[in-house]
Amino acid sequence: MKIFITGGTGFIGSHTARALLDIGCDVTVTRFGEWDRPDFLSRDVDRLSIVDLNLNDVDATCAALREARPDNILHLAVPARFGLAPIEEMALSFNATIGLMSAALQARVPHVTIASSLVVYRGIDPNTGPFNETALVPLAATNPLEADKRLDEVVAAFLTHSKAVKVIRARLGVTWGPLYQSMLNAPSRLARLALGRYDVDVSASTPDPRDAHPDDHYDLLYVRDCAKALAALLTQPTLRHEVYNVGSGRMTRYADLVTAICRAAGVPDIPLNVVQRPAINAPLGYMDPSRLCEETGFRPAYDLDAAAHDYVDWLRNHKA
Repeated sequence: MKIFITGGTGFIGSHTARALLDIGCDVTVTRFGEWDRPDFLSRDVDRLSIVDLNLNDVDATCAALREARPDNILHLAVPARFGLAPIEEMALSFNATIGLMSAALQARVPHVTIASSLVVYRGIDPNTGPFNETALVPLAATNPLEADKRLDEVVAAFLTHSKAVKVIRARLGVTWGPLYQSMLNAPSRLARLALGRYDVDVSASTPDPRDAHPDDHYDLLYVRDCAKALAALLTQPTLRHEVYNVGSGRMTRYADLVTAICRAAGVPDIPLNVVQRPAINAPLGYMDPSRLCEETGFRPAYDLDAAAHDYVDWLRNHKA
């Protein structure tokens, strides 16, 4: 099977390429700018192709798809938009998605899988239970990520309904692990702090990972598990639904995350600063991945301790 991954040289894309290569697929990844190839992609290079591509160039995207002849596209690319006005941010991302869909139609690619996010559930009372794919998601958006993902899902649903192209929506939870470049998620900050790299790697504007409530909860999915889940979706011969939650199926308590990372790094527990606020995310505010597991057989392989050890070991030998 041949898979084409936009944003395939990024954090989740690189791991997904590896997972697909491991099950015998031929993989084409798109690159926009410089890329330091991770060492885990140094083998099976005969089945890995790299294409320099700007998704806003529909003709170039169409040509790349015709050359690769993929059975499925995984759309992970997120256009860089620093310093742009909100309307420009939306236009850049939306045009990239529409351009890709147009190119997929012209190149007669039968399936597209688009990476959505847990954020589309924001606005639903987390106490109602684990989020499942049948929930009616709100249209409100308070940040660019929410707006991007909701718009992408509308496009995907319409194109599938119109039978122009079948688009699967994969809603990803908070993903963490090797190659995560920014310091936006808590595990990346905590792991660097435990290894004594916090002051070097973060800016003054990055939140201190110690400023957290011990009972904060997150739907955390280790990136190697996320990659295997996406690979399973991309290569499944038939899928019964259009939307799939890609998450761990559980909530992770912040204090437990801190303990696991410190244990992996071999350092004393990191004391948290007192924060005067309630804990965030009710214990039921996570995604239910039952649909994904039942249809593909996917099961997360990394529990919290295994993930922490793997990530800390990686960071000891790599910059990110």
